[in-house]
Amino acid sequence: MMTPKRILIVEDDAIIAMDLQFIAEDAGWQVIGPAGTLDKGMDLAEREDIDFALLDMNLRNTTSFPIAQALARKNVPAVFLSGSNGDNRPDDIKTMKVLAKPLDSKALVNELEKYAHPANSVAQ
Repeated sequence: MMTPKRILIVEDDAIIAMDLQFIAEDAGWQVIGPAGTLDKGMDLAEREDIDFALLDMNLRNTTSFPIAQALARKNVPAVFLSGSNGDNRPDDIKTMKVLAKPLDSKALVNELEKYAHPANSVAQ
């Protein structure tokens, strides 16, 4: 049996974070976090072995950009979640996809499946 892929979730809204966790777990991912702050997200990004990340772009009084940059240095793909229209991302993470909030759960599942390598999964 394959080991589940590990996904880091960084989201400062507890209800949204729980929703993301349930969706990811239902899709077969092992959830790291969720982290609700930049510091906790950075700690997990640096310490944990991660295959993919969902990052709330705006975390209270800051952004998740440093987490995205740390993951990019480790070649870990990430997708931003954002409820705003503004995009002030630094150039080195401008190419990361942004999913709009409120989140369409089907779009999220489709995104997760792209990174889960379903061809390697065990048929049920």
